[in-house]
Amino acid sequence: MSEQGKENNPVNLDQLYRESAPWLRGVGYRICGDVAVAEDLLQESFLRVLQESDLDKVDRDALLASVARLAVGALQARQSGNYRGSWLPTPVQTDLDESEDREEVGHQSTLSFDLLCALEGVDVVARAAYVLAEMRGGSPEQIAGFLEQPSAKVEMSLVETRLRLDRERFSSGKGAQREEKNRLVQALGTGLGSGAGEFPRDGVAPSVKLVFDHGGACNAPENQLCAPAVAMKILQDLLGPAQGALGIEVAEVNFLPALIVDLGERPDGEAERMAILPSWDQEGVLGRVQIVLAPGKLRALSFDGLRPGLGEIL
Repeated sequence: MSEQGKENNPVNLDQLYRESAPWLRGVGYRICGDVAVAEDLLQESFLRVLQESDLDKVDRDALLASVARLAVGALQARQSGNYRGSWLPTPVQTDLDESEDREEVGHQSTLSFDLLCALEGVDVVARAAYVLAEMRGGSPEQIAGFLEQPSAKVEMSLVETRLRLDRERFSSGKGAQREEKNRLVQALGTGLGSGAGEFPRDGVAPSVKLVFDHGGACNAPENQLCAPAVAMKILQDLLGPAQGALGIEVAEVNFLPALIVDLGERPDGEAERMAILPSWDQEGVLGRVQIVLAPGKLRALSFDGLRPGLGEIL
């Protein structure tokens, strides 16, 4: 295109960023599981595309391809590191924005914390292909083009990933059990706050699996399967002797009820928090509790802090 043609059809980069960034950030978050990393990848993608492409060819799909490839690389780098424990995605508090689009966005199962955990067991490229198929749509050939992968590999990975997720039957957070889940989480918070509580007898599996944070500041026991009373004791021990003085609140995290515990301030003045995320099976039985320690950026990296409105992205 001539310089005159470009002047006649200028790309409004500011508008493109404002309209595309929230959605692209959401793609990166789903692929790599970390909101902060997704934000970095978003910025790098814009810089790369602007440096390597003609401005008249810069559109959301070009940015999507860049974000997806960088997110795949970030996920591969993280998985090739020395840490071999469970890795939990960054929890995102979703009750800070009362957008009219909350209900529609909340039904997107790709935001389910359980799904993001399940995707940790999926091949990196398969995970990216699944996220792109769910969020953007398109044929396997189109998705393969975004990822620079053979289309046959992408098509097969999509089939295998969907079958695997169906077998694992992750909780999407929908259904008529919402009130019961809120009640159980409220009871759990009350028990932890009093230091003498226990899981409600109804709606809890005979054994509860505790899954801990990916290692950052975590001195907790190894992941384990134990009786509900033992699980409660472990959670109480994590909070230490000052349980009654801690702020424990029921919040919505990735569109499911969860607990956020304010642990005080670190020396740098940043608030330190712990997220306790119960997980239910399709029958509504709680059998897993995920504990993410020291998510100091839990609120700052929420939907409310990341973008103007919930309905624009995630």
